[in-house]
Amino acid sequence: FDEIRDNVPPEILKIALKTLDIHSRINGQFGRFEFRVRKSGNKYVIDTPLHLTGNIGLEVMGHDRLTDSSNKCGISTLELFQDGTLKYNGHIDKLDFAKSKSIYAYFNYPERVATGDRYHKLYIDDGNDLDFYSDKRLTGVLNFKGSSTVLAKFGDPYGNSVSLEFTSSEKQITTTSIANKSGINYIDNTLVFTGLKKTSTEKNALKLYKNGQYDTISSTYSNSVREVFLYDLRKNLPDSIVYRDQTSTTYLSGLVPPKTNYSFYNEYFNLKFSKEDLFDTLYLETSYEVNKQGLEIFKFGNTDIAINKSIQVELFPHHTYEGDKWSTYALDNNGSLYYIGGKWEHNKVIFNTSYFGKFTIASDSIPPKITPLTLSSTRVSFRISDNLSGINDINLTIDGRWILTYYDAKNNRIWSVLPPDLKTMHGELLLTLSDNENNVATYKTKL
Repeated sequence: FDEIRDNVPPEILKIALKTLDIHSRINGQFGRFEFRVRKSGNKYVIDTPLHLTGNIGLEVMGHDRLTDSSNKCGISTLELFQDGTLKYNGHIDKLDFAKSKSIYAYFNYPERVATGDRYHKLYIDDGNDLDFYSDKRLTGVLNFKGSSTVLAKFGDPYGNSVSLEFTSSEKQITTTSIANKSGINYIDNTLVFTGLKKTSTEKNALKLYKNGQYDTISSTYSNSVREVFLYDLRKNLPDSIVYRDQTSTTYLSGLVPPKTNYSFYNEYFNLKFSKEDLFDTLYLETSYEVNKQGLEIFKFGNTDIAINKSIQVELFPHHTYEGDKWSTYALDNNGSLYYIGGKWEHNKVIFNTSYFGKFTIASDSIPPKITPLTLSSTRVSFRISDNLSGINDINLTIDGRWILTYYDAKNNRIWSVLPPDLKTMHGELLLTLSDNENNVATYKTKL
């Protein structure tokens, strides 16, 4: 379209570097680290000194704009070079709807869940089956053994481009501060444990227990305050860890392979995975507890792990639930409940989910609430709400004639306007609401 003008190159906001195996390091540390960038001419640079070793992945947060427009568009072309050699070549101009959830493997999904930021991964994960790449053998993995220069190029559909360049030096950088938070973390195939030392010279061992047997490992790196232990989960899945005579539970219950039909079973739930459900190997964390409110909390996986399709879940409650208003709900980090539903069969409830996390069983026997806002011959509006399971059905009639209703779920409002074949709306108005547990509320009035 001639009306669309674009002479603005993409804009890079931040980058992230990530270690891709247990032997790799970024300034002496393992994990994922973000860096601010600065624009110099038509190139972005990093002022932070870098010393990289092993296999490293580059992630970039940025966007594109059109001329005289504040709207953010996507970056369509991404190329990555190391010392002049092409390592990655991505071009985004179409998306197969059948693979739409594969975007979870393209962006950094955990970061998207945690902060809302979208980082393009300039490396191809094993579970990424998108058709964005000219040659999937160019995986984007950067290998550092000494001094090396990385150049990334970003373009839009109108040929505007910008680049990012940084160099990894041979000079090692002393670890003055350790970024990992204390306790247990999991990064890909690696268990990361960060412990606080009592003294600057203290050195501790870490014991990793499995069924009463244990392995002992020394810290991988440390500073005067903290020490970091790395353990390859492909060797074993420890059920607990002992550090300075303090025990921590890992909650690791099993390894679920991708591209395989697989079932996990314990006394609290059964999880059924199809071949298409997982993007990568899943180190499954599970737990069960009864909280202070008396709710059974079933936890499996973490919300920052993406599911491609949906897994089938069978919950085996240990409490007794009488009546027909009990259903499954998901819990967020604030303890809020979100209706899932499910089908009861004898003493278990079955449902499908596209998200990992915490689930519980709760009852909703309270009907929705209706508050009239506008009642006139040309327009009616209401505020509606439900205490738990959520609105399922809305039905509005005037003198028995069905009236089209608009629903703004975000603001909990519904409204109807005058049908085109009527001059006014008058007669007996009847609004009926039902929630997902079939609790019904009605409102009647004369217009």
